[in-house]
Amino acid sequence: MPARSFFRLSIVVTAAVVAVALAAPACHRADSILLVEVAGDETLMVAQFQVTLTVEGNTRMLTVPPSPTTITLPASFSVDLDDSLNGPVMIHVDAFDGGGTLLGSGDTTQDHINVGAQTIITVTLGMGAALAGPDAGGAP
Repeated sequence: MPARSFFRLSIVVTAAVVAVALAAPACHRADSILLVEVAGDETLMVAQFQVTLTVEGNTRMLTVPPSPTTITLPASFSVDLDDSLNGPVMIHVDAFDGGGTLLGSGDTTQDHINVGAQTIITVTLGMGAALAGPDAGGAP
């Protein structure tokens, strides 16, 4: 059996994400929608997210948005999942500034999703010692 594409990025960092994500054709069973909300320090100057999404053991890397831009936290984006998938869903998000410097990271896991509907998943960005670099006063 050929491999199916089990998810695709449908909308990139927008305030209208909920209204657009809910619009689905009525002629077939709707895909599942993951609305990923990214929260963190609102003073971060985020330009892009690198997202690792794992669903039922299948992993995809996504760049959100495809080209760096100004992102104000909290931000959100959605991913369409094939309606045959139901979880667990693991999401890792790295936030980068316009120069490609890692600003923060976050992880979350959702054991079950609303198949054929929307599931909201929040990822909170944190800044750990690994992100602070060698000049932050930590151990070498």
